[in-house]
Amino acid sequence: MEEKHTNKPIDPRELRDALGQFATGVTVITCFDQHGKPVGMTASSFNSLSLEPALVLWSIGKGSSNFEAFNSCSHFNIHILKHSQGDLAYQFASKDGDRFAGVKLAQGEQSAPAMEDCLVRFECSLNANHDGGDHRLLIGKVEKLQHNDGEALAFYRGKFAGLLA
Repeated sequence: MEEKHTNKPIDPRELRDALGQFATGVTVITCFDQHGKPVGMTASSFNSLSLEPALVLWSIGKGSSNFEAFNSCSHFNIHILKHSQGDLAYQFASKDGDRFAGVKLAQGEQSAPAMEDCLVRFECSLNANHDGGDHRLLIGKVEKLQHNDGEALAFYRGKFAGLLA
């Protein structure tokens, strides 16, 4: 293993490449903006935080076009994608077009847009919002959850992958 011991700042590209060695799940996170419009984005920066109370966290870059909506929302939903939903992950990562085109949302009163077809959905109220350098860390209290059988979509070395069981 090549080790780097220097006092120089870490190169962001090198850090990104190193972090890419860690496989993560792929999520679509949704909220309503201040005008009631649905907002959604693909994120792999999702983690469990606590079982009691039920807390999860994710981060959003301060330069994201979705930053203001998520930074000011009171609720958000985290959807863990199925292995077969790579196209959906790309759709919500796109900077162009309607990210919600063709997406079936749950009907009824929702605190944030709720996708019906996903592996897991966590419906969260905002518990805390912290500074994290060039990101904000959003901690959600899980109010409801729904999960289905299936295999998760993973992200590894800049590409989507399946998980080996």
